[in-house]
Amino acid sequence: MSDEAQLDGQPWSVVFRKSKTVGDNSWHYGPHLVAVRRPYHHMVANELDTMATRRGGGYAGSFMDTPFVWTTQYGSAVQNLGWQPGIWVDDMELLLVLCDRLGLQRPHPGAHGADGMK
Repeated sequence: MSDEAQLDGQPWSVVFRKSKTVGDNSWHYGPHLVAVRRPYHHMVANELDTMATRRGGGYAGSFMDTPFVWTTQYGSAVQNLGWQPGIWVDDMELLLVLCDRLGLQRPHPGAHGADGMK
């Protein structure tokens, strides 16, 4: 059984969590809407690769920890492999599309606050 089949009907929060950088512009790659939980990095990265209209950034040996960025028609996502590794989704529309593609339940506005997320 594929990972996607195991996710069918699960809540969005199985794969994503609300980012600690929401509304925090002090971190130079933020703010981000949600972070991808580590066990699902590969799965989400594959989906982002299929949707990307532009990819780029990140190179070996860079002094700064340069992120890899996916740009899609629905928004953008960032992967960082350095001092704060992870994948972050920056836009609600992209989160909703990823939920649909992975078979997850979408966050529901008003369910746990204005954005539907705890």
